[in-house]
Amino acid sequence: MFIECPIIGKMCAMCAKSNYNPMIDGYDSREHLHCGTLTGYETRINFLEKCWLDMDNKERAKFRRQKKNEYYALNPNKIVKTKITY
Repeated sequence: MFIECPIIGKMCAMCAKSNYNPMIDGYDSREHLHCGTLTGYETRINFLEKCWLDMDNKERAKFRRQKKNEYYALNPNKIVKTKITY
């Protein structure tokens, strides 16, 4: 089933509805639109400025880095600490 993506203004095969909130790693009461092509910590469409497929690699990397920092700010216990061995 195709859903209309608000970013491009037409039906998109990658757009889906779900109650999952990736920033809290759980479900909440609100229904969110998610993009299937998005990679990283945030897959909700309402945080995108333009379509993920229209972004260049620099814009994608900036978006991923920003959302990764927000994710770890909200979930400090999820930070993976590297073990130092000598």
